[in-house]
Amino acid sequence: MKKSIIFILFLLVTNMFSQEIPVNKYDTSISYKSFKNNLAKDKSNLFGFNYNKTNYLNSFYGSEVEKGNIKYQFGGSIFYRKRISKQFIIDAEGFYNLLKVQELTLSNYGGDLSIGVVLIPFSLKLTSVLQPYAMVGFQQSLLNIEGSTSAELVKDYEGKTTNTSAPIWKAGLMIHVSNSIFFNAQFKQSLSSEKDRNFSGWSAGIGLKY
Repeated sequence: MKKSIIFILFLLVTNMFSQEIPVNKYDTSISYKSFKNNLAKDKSNLFGFNYNKTNYLNSFYGSEVEKGNIKYQFGGSIFYRKRISKQFIIDAEGFYNLLKVQELTLSNYGGDLSIGVVLIPFSLKLTSVLQPYAMVGFQQSLLNIEGSTSAELVKDYEGKTTNTSAPIWKAGLMIHVSNSIFFNAQFKQSLSSEKDRNFSGWSAGIGLKY
């Protein structure tokens, strides 16, 4: 009886080790192909917030910059970006910038619409993380100057509104840190030769993909 039990146990153990052991049953590696497909298809809508810093070359702003009187208070924007194909994107952005010059307040606000291209082909693995881009478009914007009655500059500038609308170009970089979050850095400049419509600036922010 004892020999029979030992023999049965021997057969069970032998049978267990003779079975094929599964390999990579729980593969935790990220599928690049799946990530790229989600990036190109499922996550074609991008929404984000930027911190802005803009320089203007209109006559008032330029003269006060030379005097060192400009104090940048705040600059921010929200943007919506849509991938219309693997390489091409459209971009809509609204922004507001606030500056101080002695007792005067300068507010610049508006929006722009652009179309552009991702500069690295999507066939490269690098594109799943880094996406440099370039765009052209048009910005509709105003620069408004306000101040108190005690300000010396008010006589010439209070209530003055300057149209800073112009064609623009943008260049930037999107860094995709996950399938839902990305960072954005960008440079923007006007294409106008008119002094009051000549400006440039940079922005940096974070966005969501959905």
